[in-house]
Amino acid sequence: MMKNIKRVTLTAISIVVSIIVVTIFVHIYYVDNTTAQTERLFQIQGAIGDKYIQMNLPIAVLNNIANQRESLAEMEIARQKNLLEAQERNVHLIRDNINEMKVLAAQGRGILNDLEKSKVLRFLILENELKLGLEQLMLRFDEYEVRFSEYSSLDTEELSSFIIATEELYQDTSSIIAGLESGSRELERRFRRGYISFVNTALALLFIFILILVALIIRILKIDANYVFESLKKLNDHCYTEDGLPKLTPYFEEEKKLKQFVENRYAEQAVLEEIKEIASKEYILDDVLEKTFWKIKDFLDVDRIGVAFVDYGRKRIIAETGKINYGDIHLGPGFEVAFHETSLTKMLLTKKAVALQNLSEELNKRPHSPSLRLMVKEGIRSNMIIPLISGDTVFGFLFFSSFHLNAYDEKDLILAVKIAREMSTIIDKTYLTKSMLHNITLTFADLVEKKDLETGNHINRMTSYCRIIAEGLQTNGDQDYCTYPKFIHELEMYAPLHDIGKIGVPDCVLTKPGKLTEDEWTVMKQHTSIGAEILTKLEDSLRIFKKDFFKVAIDVSHYHHEKWDGSGYPKGLKGKEIPLAARIAAIADVFDALSSKRPYKRAFSFQESLEIIEEGAGKHFDPILVEAFMTCLPQIKEVYENKRDFEEELMVHSGN
Repeated sequence: MMKNIKRVTLTAISIVVSIIVVTIFVHIYYVDNTTAQTERLFQIQGAIGDKYIQMNLPIAVLNNIANQRESLAEMEIARQKNLLEAQERNVHLIRDNINEMKVLAAQGRGILNDLEKSKVLRFLILENELKLGLEQLMLRFDEYEVRFSEYSSLDTEELSSFIIATEELYQDTSSIIAGLESGSRELERRFRRGYISFVNTALALLFIFILILVALIIRILKIDANYVFESLKKLNDHCYTEDGLPKLTPYFEEEKKLKQFVENRYAEQAVLEEIKEIASKEYILDDVLEKTFWKIKDFLDVDRIGVAFVDYGRKRIIAETGKINYGDIHLGPGFEVAFHETSLTKMLLTKKAVALQNLSEELNKRPHSPSLRLMVKEGIRSNMIIPLISGDTVFGFLFFSSFHLNAYDEKDLILAVKIAREMSTIIDKTYLTKSMLHNITLTFADLVEKKDLETGNHINRMTSYCRIIAEGLQTNGDQDYCTYPKFIHELEMYAPLHDIGKIGVPDCVLTKPGKLTEDEWTVMKQHTSIGAEILTKLEDSLRIFKKDFFKVAIDVSHYHHEKWDGSGYPKGLKGKEIPLAARIAAIADVFDALSSKRPYKRAFSFQESLEIIEEGAGKHFDPILVEAFMTCLPQIKEVYENKRDFEEELMVHSGN
């Protein structure tokens, strides 16, 4: 199991501090106390020895007195008195010495009892031997005292017995006192030796653990710090390989994490550099997302990457493209959401990236959010949103999504922002290209509208009708008719170009108020081929991007006058041979033409226009599309009514 520097350091420091604290505690509470008690024991042993030696003289005096007691009767009374007083004085002196030695022995035993309670130092002392000697000494003194306690004065015979007993006591206690002396010296020696051993052990442990700390510091400064310094230096030099780095063999967990961090950092920076290179060399955002998706799989829990752009004019956010890790997608390219229907609008102001860890909870908070509902339906649970900023304006968003809850942390969000920064080149180009194409589309449509007799908002209305019909097909189960947000978005963007070819029709034909001759009609019908040719050449000029930018535009422009029964022009296609976008545009174009006034005809009513469309089902128009058209009549009627309001307002202003 790999060790932890922090844990090892804290353990070593704790042990060092513990050793110091224990040593101080032992010294203060045990050593000082034991030293004082031992010194007192030495003093008691010395005092007993002194008292023992002091008994020599009284015993000798009593022996002398005993010899003189035999001729006591022959002595003078004064001398007899002095002799008896000397006898009594020396007897009391012996007894006093014995009593004092007994008291000292009791004190010594008390000290030994106290020392015995000192568990830490118990192994250092000879309390049993010393205690036994003191107890033997006290026992002898007690026996001696019991034997002579009843005698207040001694006759000759008693004195002789007292002297004999005292001399025996003196001889018997001689070895005991000698044992006490040697035991005390051994106690002192062992105590000092034990204390020195204890201190030496403590110092050795301190030295060992201080060495461990020093070794850690040296390793950190010499190996780890050098590794970090060189790693940062290589990062600063944009070199993302470990070649040339100091060798770091992880021994601790922190070193393993450090090495892993550096490796991940290098790999992350290398990937960011690769993404930057891809973004600078590629022209198509889809290709960049595809390659980026697989590049970042090792760093982020990502199942989907998406890009959406902001349309400030229409106050909508539009899904542009994305890379997914699954098949069932509901929120795809072309999906639009109004500013008031999404929380992304707030990010247009804050410009800060966010990570949503539980989209189901977010949907509960905002149940009317169409984008959240679709993402949850796809299985997305976590989502990172990074604003794409140009100057001081958010022009779009980059999304990183995962099937898992709580998939992203602050580190992931920072990495996502870095990835977005590296992809900014291609995203900027895509947004610029998209804006340019949209403006080109509107410019072409405007030119045609100004050249043609069709006045007012025909292009806008026709485009709205196309979008309504296409949206009505989204629930169609037939794969040939099932439309997707991307298709709807492209149809709405390129439907205005359906008559772009009229720019090549002579004005005399295009603006003729009456019915066209057969030759003029032949010229007029050429506008479909002219429009397709213009758009095809424009697309060919962009072939370097390897993308069919104008496929829907070409289909609508070229084939919107084809008929379901094959009687249309320019190719005479019929049925599903006609592209779906062109079939939708045909209904939208004819309906608006029928319901609008022209120099050569009156405007049919809404109901009359509907009846003509219905009559054309299966002949002019795809019957399924006509059915979808009729299903969406409320939305169709709304666009139609807006047209009437516009025309009435125009008449009022013209009258003024």
